[in-house]
Amino acid sequence: MPNQSYSDVTTDAEQLLTSTSANPGLQSIIERHRPQIEGSLEEIKNLKALQKTLTADRQKATQDLQASMNLLKERLIFLRAAIRGDIGPRTEKLVEYGITPLRKRGRKAKPPGEAESAQRRATTEPKPV
Repeated sequence: MPNQSYSDVTTDAEQLLTSTSANPGLQSIIERHRPQIEGSLEEIKNLKALQKTLTADRQKATQDLQASMNLLKERLIFLRAAIRGDIGPRTEKLVEYGITPLRKRGRKAKPPGEAESAQRRATTEPKPV
């Protein structure tokens, strides 16, 4: 029996119970199985309702978690700003708190081609006397 969806199985069971109740010749056979089938059908319906509730709860928990994480990130930004303001924006102590301190800019390196041409010019050009 291939996998069937929830609606296919429950619809099939309900139709079979309805069809068999209309046939009085099979009542003795049917009545042995009817309570078990009805019990299983009720259990499946209850579990499906629980599944939908849990899906909604999971989605709500995910939204709440995301909101809490965003709030925490925002509070960490304020804390880092307060630390930077208290001990100064240039002190290396900021690294301890995961903050990059303001540092002096280094000299810009010349591109490789430009450095070679400047060196060639210096060696090939005659020096003024």
